[in-house]
Parts: sequence; structure tokens; C-alpha cells
Amino acid sequence: MSHDLTKTILLSLNRDVLNQLDLANAIAHPAENGRAREQILADFFNRLLPRSYNISTGFVIDAQGAISKQIDLIIYRSDYYPIFNIGGIKYFPVESVVVVIENKASITSSERLHQALENIKSVKVLDRTNQGKNYLVIGSNQGGVVDPDNFQHQIFGAILTEQSLSKETLRHELLQFMRDNPRNTWINFYAEIVHGFFCKLDHKFPCESKL
Repeated sequence: MSHDLTKTILLSLNRDVLNQLDLANAIAHPAENGRAREQILADFFNRLLPRSYNISTGFVIDAQGAISKQIDLIIYRSDYYPIFNIGGIKYFPVESVVVVIENKASITSSERLHQALENIKSVKVLDRTNQGKNYLVIGSNQGGVVDPDNFQHQIFGAILTEQSLSKETLRHELLQFMRDNPRNTWINFYAEIVHGFFCKLDHKFPCESKL
């Protein structure tokens, strides 16, 4: 597939999801509006994910019994991890989770931003090592132990919104959160998808936010 064709396909998918999100604005009920937005983005990501991955909503749990806050969108390995469904509410073992996403129609206050940050943090603080017993699986082979301080072993956390705080306020709030919390609990990506600006939080150079 040529680069131009790939770009055309991705731009088409992007326009489609933005149009659907715009239509979701007609849903007046906040809870139904939120569910519609989650489904729109879930359908979008499902078009791009490999077959061994899936996306849903629910809670993340670890082997010690800790439970995250409810997460809007969870991308997880669906090929060999069990998913626990209790009365329609899904619980995902932290070992299966790859990405967690907070999907908000708007983040126009510091309080809403920090709620999303804390939701993602509630996943990142879970014990993905099972008290040092878990190890990496590379193909069909056993790799080294899971290292909670290794960026590549951590769950990727993102916030997506359509309306955001000003860039200056957002930068200030994110940097304050980063100063107040351990590095392995930071989000990795923030995007305001309508106007196309984003902030990638680099774990080596955290102040170089691309805003």
C-alpha cells in the first residue's frame, strides 16, 4: 500500500469519526451522549487494531485485588486473558491492558482535567508485576520479568477531548500534576481532536510538551 493511499484512508476515517462526534452533540442527555461518544471512538479504533486486540469500557484489576476507577476506553489483549463480566460491567486483568483512554466531550476546567488524570493514574498504580512474579511473553518464549519502571512495560494512558483548556493553562496543570506524582503515573498523550493540537509527555524530557 502506497504512502499516499494510506494517508487518504486515515484522513477519511478521521473525517468520519469527527462527523459522528459532531452528530453526537444532538444527544441532550449527558450519560447517553457519553456512551455514544465512547462507541464512536471504539468503532474507530476497532478498524485499526490487530485481531488479537479489542476495545471496551470498564474497570482494571490486579492480582492483589486493587481496582481502578471506571475507564472510558480500554484497549486490551483478547487472545489469552480472561475478561470478567459481572452484570454487564467488565473487569480487565491489568496484565491484559495495553492502553487506557479518557474520552471527554470537553475539558474546560482544571477539575475535569484532574478527574481524567486521576482516572488514568488509578490504572497506572496497579501492580502489573504480580509482586514480581510476572514475566514478558515474546512470541511463545518467556522473557524477563515485568519492570514497573520500564516505560515499555507500562500501560499507555491518553486523554481525548473536543474542547480544551487554553494551551497555557493546560501546560501549567499538566506540569503541576507531573511534579506532584511519580513518573510512572503520568499520562502519555493529550489531544484536542477537533482543532488538532496535542501534548505528548516525554518521560525523558517532560517539559517539552508539544502544545
